[in-house]
Amino acid sequence: MQNSFITLSELRRNLGAAVDHVSHIPYRLPILKHGHFIAALVPYSDYLALEQVRHKSQNYHLDQSAEKLREFAALKQALSVVSAGQESQYDRC
Repeated sequence: MQNSFITLSELRRNLGAAVDHVSHIPYRLPILKHGHFIAALVPYSDYLALEQVRHKSQNYHLDQSAEKLREFAALKQALSVVSAGQESQYDRC
């Protein structure tokens, strides 16, 4: 495991050693299959950090969507007020 990656077949043979290596030394180990990187073995602390970022990103997008909906509702309300005012102005004639 001196490479900066591990092949899938090598990982199958040495899973325990790879997990020990990643868990004891903060180290990310990319996994190679047929010449392409397909995954990575990472320390649990990295996994938790990624999940935290994903969660914050989801919350940010939900907040952005909610803000856009509030803006749309305010514009719709303003248009209905303006439309109602214009109709009553024509009714007077």
